[in-house]
Order: sequence, then structure tokens, then C-alpha cells
Amino acid sequence: MLCALARNGNPIEDIKKNLDTTFKKPISRSDKFLINDVMNTMCPEIDNRKIFENI
Repeated sequence: MLCALARNGNPIEDIKKNLDTTFKKPISRSDKFLINDVMNTMCPEIDNRKIFENI
């Protein structure tokens, strides 16, 4: 879902909001690892580090 949002040109704020509503805060280390791993595989062209800034 996050890759689709990013590829469709949604602003980083919308992607963060979706992440925030999907995962309880604070995002666990294992969830963050899985999200990064999936995004690196499914949409490597997207810099997913920006998604986790200030979360």
C-alpha cells in the first residue's frame, strides 16, 4: 500500500498518515524492519527513510 501511494505521487505526509493509522505507535522494530524489507523489494526506487522521519 505504501509503495502504491508513493508511486501515485501522494505527498509524504499522506503516506505517513496511512502508516500511522495502520500500525500502532510506536512502530515496533520488527514491524519497521518488515516494512523496510517489503518496500525495498517492491519499490526500491522509493527512499523509504523519509517515511520514518519524525515518527
